[in-house]
Amino acid sequence: MPIKFEYLDKSDLTIDETYNGDVSLGSGGDPICKILKVQNSGGFRFIGKSKNLEIPYCALYTTLSDPDWPDFIDTVNGMFVYYGDNKKSNPILRTRGGNNILQKSFEYLHSNMRKKIPPFFIFSRANGRDVIFRGLAVPGFPSLSNTDDLVAIWSSKDNRRFQNYKATFSILDVNTIKREWLDNLLKDKDSIDGAPSEWIKWKNNQKYRLLTAKPTRYYRKKEEQIPKNKNDLILLETVYNHFKNDPFEFENFSCEIIKHMDKNVSDLNVTQKWKDGGRDGLGVYSIGNNSNHSLKVDFAIEAKCYDIKNGCNVKASSRLISRLRHRQFGIFITTSYLNQQAYKEIIDDQHPVLIISGIDLVEIIKTKYASTKKELENKLNSEFFIDK
Repeated sequence: MPIKFEYLDKSDLTIDETYNGDVSLGSGGDPICKILKVQNSGGFRFIGKSKNLEIPYCALYTTLSDPDWPDFIDTVNGMFVYYGDNKKSNPILRTRGGNNILQKSFEYLHSNMRKKIPPFFIFSRANGRDVIFRGLAVPGFPSLSNTDDLVAIWSSKDNRRFQNYKATFSILDVNTIKREWLDNLLKDKDSIDGAPSEWIKWKNNQKYRLLTAKPTRYYRKKEEQIPKNKNDLILLETVYNHFKNDPFEFENFSCEIIKHMDKNVSDLNVTQKWKDGGRDGLGVYSIGNNSNHSLKVDFAIEAKCYDIKNGCNVKASSRLISRLRHRQFGIFITTSYLNQQAYKEIIDDQHPVLIISGIDLVEIIKTKYASTKKELENKLNSEFFIDK
């Protein structure tokens, strides 16, 4: 049952619980403000001075629906990706307010000074003013290096380039945040009275657990494989229109996109037009920190440049599956989507195939290749010549 607004200042925080706002009070009816006594707007909510992290805690609020800054909660692995607050075309990467909190938190993390880092409480938008509590987070993630957990990325707006932070957090295995701890933090920002055990373990550099969840068997529907917002659809249509008359060049493009997607991909090349053995490309994936001694795994790709109205069927996916050798995996990449029968076959039969549909392709393009239609067109025209 959702927690009513009048009880918020006395309530605990429970994972995936909804906390009601009060629309009749305007901005004063913000639930995060009442729960934590922080600001009533913005992505970063805190009290105190952010400059040196003189704050008891920080709430991170996300709508999970901003197409330009796609915050993401990975409930399977306990990961949260959050973008900073320089979301407009300010050419300077500002380090005040929210971005300063990110910069300082990750600086202390990398300097092994965890005791100076405040807890982060994640909230996402529900209906109206209501919010959902998504977990207690800490900066960094076990599988990411110090150079990958906080990165400055470029974006473009109104023909101006600017930078913003992309931060990766771990969500600790904590089901409930007790009101006692929240109240104690307001009196003493370093208090551990009432704190969850996983928080204390993390602060002391001890082994801690992430809030992970075993995934259910899941097949994405057509509408979940195609972008929903206009800008993403424009990028996808730009790719389709450029390559629709030359599928071989789309295979070359797909190889480049896969290399951009994962730095561990190497030696990825398109196979010969007339004799590809049912695979559009062959590559090598390296597992391990040392490139000279890493484990090399072969993989194959199948690339389909289809209009988003036309899905890829079983025949298209089976072509790749049937030609995967022992200890190989496959990547199926398309500008469209995989129909339900083909998707279900891959999942149910546990074929080692990664599906990159239209929505996934656009996400890789935006974050790793080109963020605007003009930039994408310029790169496609200069790198992939199409004889029209």
